[in-house]
Amino acid sequence: MKKQLTSGLLCLAALSAGQMQAQTVYAYVAETIPASSDVLVSVPVNNNVEVELTTSGVSGSVITVPNSAAFASGDYNAGTFAEFYVRFVDGPAAGLWSSITVNSETSITIEDAAVAALASSGGGDTIRVYAHHTIGSVFPDALLDISFVTGTQLLFYSDGDTQNKAPGSGASVGYTEFLGIGWGSDADRPLEPEQAFIIRNSSASPLTYVKAGIAPDHPVAYLVEAGPAKDTALGTGYPANVTVEETGLGGVTGRQILVQGTGQNSAPGNAGTFGWTAFLGIGWGADAGVNLAPNSAYIFRQPSGDTGGVSTVVKPY
Repeated sequence: MKKQLTSGLLCLAALSAGQMQAQTVYAYVAETIPASSDVLVSVPVNNNVEVELTTSGVSGSVITVPNSAAFASGDYNAGTFAEFYVRFVDGPAAGLWSSITVNSETSITIEDAAVAALASSGGGDTIRVYAHHTIGSVFPDALLDISFVTGTQLLFYSDGDTQNKAPGSGASVGYTEFLGIGWGSDADRPLEPEQAFIIRNSSASPLTYVKAGIAPDHPVAYLVEAGPAKDTALGTGYPANVTVEETGLGGVTGRQILVQGTGQNSAPGNAGTFGWTAFLGIGWGADAGVNLAPNSAYIFRQPSGDTGGVSTVVKPY
């Protein structure tokens, strides 16, 4: 291993027939949410693989796959929320993902046409289908008084908020808020891969955000959109420290990574302040080796006119 996994408890699954056919690494991550504070977090572990396939071709947002006994037509269809997503394991779209809208016995239609456009049109790419984490699965009733209490809020950057919105950006922040206990109809809302969100602990006692799952053995990549100056809340995708340089987001003048400060913080739009440490590309200079905590998250700030592209995270293990 290139780097020690520091995020928590990890163990190797037993291997069948005494031979190393494959291995599954289980990871446990935890982070303290101080009293009367907001903390930006992500979910850096996977659910089990539903199915792994080699694509036969891609046309528009439709991925053609071989007929498989592992799934049937409609197994991955989206309901009120998307329940499953495709992760590209290799090929030109390696590391990228997109939610599934509908599937037949030989095709999978994904939401993000820009991701599909990067895949091999003639097929040959390895893909996996995973179930999304959800608000209810990451914050189940069993973790009441541990990860959340009555009145705890989860705050997500609004999808329609495209301009800079971190503190100091001079623009407002749009949030969608979900309130425990139980989460109501939002319990099935997906917590997407590499998505970051804020846990708002308004109680007088600290909370502990915990999550166990499978450590990704696949690449993780971001599809960075070109266009106006904007901020995106991201997680690294891995349950181990990733350095600023290893995010793969450097190489463009004006890009920044903003990391939340320590102590009691309040999210933008709240009465308090939210402290940040800013790292500036190109190259990140002396900050290139700074670690980004595995289950924490950060703000990726793009300058106006950023050309975008695919940025691949260096796997830390």
